[in-house]
Amino acid sequence: MKLLEFFTYTGDGFEQDKTYEPENDISVLDKDDTRKTRLTLKDINSMRLASEEHDVQQKEEAKFVQKMYGQPAVDDNLEL
Repeated sequence: MKLLEFFTYTGDGFEQDKTYEPENDISVLDKDDTRKTRLTLKDINSMRLASEEHDVQQKEEAKFVQKMYGQPAVDDNLEL
């Protein structure tokens, strides 16, 4: 995971992201553990919500980049 996925920047500074729940993070596996992990409906739903949130963030970022690097508005000043 990326560090920015855990923290968000607000006007007051960085805040921990509310969507991450560390008590649910039991993803540490032993090298001898060969069993497959089972996904529950709760896991699948949280992944879907995270994916939707990621898509929204990507769209907002694309709009920001378009404003930053897009073509400037044409000035219709007809004076010579």
